[in-house]
Amino acid sequence: MSEKVICLIDPEGKEGRYDRKIQRSWRNFLRLKGYDDGGEWQFQTLEHNKQKDSHSCGVLLLKFAENYLTKGGLMDVLTSESAMRTARMDIACALLEYRGNTTI
Repeated sequence: MSEKVICLIDPEGKEGRYDRKIQRSWRNFLRLKGYDDGGEWQFQTLEHNKQKDSHSCGVLLLKFAENYLTKGGLMDVLTSESAMRTARMDIACALLEYRGNTTI
């Protein structure tokens, strides 16, 4: 937030289709929360592998977020059918493992 950068990631690679709408919604959100200082926010689109099916967007967003936070990039996220099966299982196991644990 201090850098005023919005990282926009679309698993299908169509970030440019709705960046203005996202910017407008973000500005409205900041005003609602009392954070609007009038400064302009910039968009950053990170290079990433594209979604190969019509139903893995949620899994990919979780994997993109994980990779961005741990490695600083997204290109390590594989999008093949087998990679998505593995990612789904990893996510399910993580949720079951940390279920009820409030000290994550």
